[in-house]
Amino acid sequence: HWPSWLCVVAERTVLRELQAGCLAPMGVHATLKEQHLTLRARLLSQDGISCLQTDVESQLSSDRDVTSAKELGLAAAKQLRLAGAERLLV
Repeated sequence: HWPSWLCVVAERTVLRELQAGCLAPMGVHATLKEQHLTLRARLLSQDGISCLQTDVESQLSSDRDVTSAKELGLAAAKQLRLAGAERLLV
């Protein structure tokens, strides 16, 4: 199912780029509607006090545009990294 796969690709790209494992307090959710991919990512500190978040969007060129899905994930990871994700992923 291509719509689901594109969402998964975007979500996993964020997690992979930040090296956020199963124990990381992080949530990533992507949705796709009519070739418009939206990705929301949240990263919390271990104590839950600090939170970094980003919302990014992209218009896909086709219903199987895996490249753009990956690029969206990379963009979200970059924004979180610039906001200080490394200090929360200890």
